Amino acid sequence: MELYKEDENKKVFIDNENGQKVYTMLNMGSYVGNKSREWYEESPEVWKLMFLNEKAETGERKHIEALVDDRGDYIRLLVDSGGSRRVIQLSQGKVYSDIIVEKFDNDGMSGNSYVALDGDILSTNMVPLDEYLATPQKFVLDDKPYTGPLTDNSSIIDFISKGEELLTMVNSDSISEMSL
Repeated sequence: MELYKEDENKKVFIDNENGQKVYTMLNMGSYVGNKSREWYEESPEVWKLMFLNEKAETGERKHIEALVDDRGDYIRLLVDSGGSRRVIQLSQGKVYSDIIVEKFDNDGMSGNSYVALDGDILSTNMVPLDEYLATPQKFVLDDKPYTGPLTDNSSIIDFISKGEELLTMVNSDSISEMSL
């Protein structure tokens, strides 16, 4: 793992171990907590892993991106791979929706939607993200299961754990010492 590019609000890391993975952390401090601080107060640094672009040795590409709320919690995780998109929506660390959409063109037009969990932000059946990802999900559309590449939770688990690992390095100022 190496720090490839750095500026005031962005850090890009590259891992070339198996193919190439590019991790992008953003300083979300100006957004996180903006409702609870005065306009003249300086925003703190709040680094979050927001993007992963991966190109496997086989040439397969995967893209993961995240959104955070004003508390700094992930509220959406989006995974693009193999011509499909998986969208997990969260509230306070709990999953309320998990849907895979088969895309049929490059303009993002969507095809069939396969659902594993379909609730809203007021759902009572929300599950903590770590518990949810610990078990495989079954995505269905009209009783027809989706069997594509996005049913595996490992890339999302890796994204979250890599975010925690990179955050530890960023906060400890040990970026220059990284050699994983």
